Amino acid sequence: MLSMKTMIFGAVLVVASLNSQARIGETEAESEKRYGKPVNEAMSKMSPILSGAVNHIYVYQGWNIKTAFVNGKAVRMHYFKHTVPMTIKDDEAKAVLEGEANGGQWEVKKNVNWNNLVVSKAWANTNGAVAYVEGLGGMLMVVDTPAAVAFAQAKKAEDEQKRKANIPMF
Repeated sequence: MLSMKTMIFGAVLVVASLNSQARIGETEAESEKRYGKPVNEAMSKMSPILSGAVNHIYVYQGWNIKTAFVNGKAVRMHYFKHTVPMTIKDDEAKAVLEGEANGGQWEVKKNVNWNNLVVSKAWANTNGAVAYVEGLGGMLMVVDTPAAVAFAQAKKAEDEQKRKANIPMF
């Protein structure tokens, strides 16, 4: 019988294979070609956007783009503008959404609860991805895929299993 971890890992592989046409779904080499070499690898390891995944930070035309890779493909991206004003404007969010459409169509959602965050600017894509603007004054835009969510859930279950296995016999 398959374990829950094996089933979730399999789901991650299937979903990740569907996301192979745009920035989400790109390999590390493709991302490096698009954005340049990753920077600040120490910060990527200290503050990952997806624990247990390969995390990189790219600096591109006034933006920091943090990317999490699972099975060699980008599954979660954080866009942070480091120029003034730092608030992500609607036309900038639209540019991110167009770049991250990955063959799907974005639809505006109102007051979405995603990953225990209630956000007022959010979009859902027909390919299963979601995007939202969060942070103080709307300074961070997140693009997330079902593969990222499945990976995070599998990692959490694995960590809990390890924790339980390490409970001493008192």
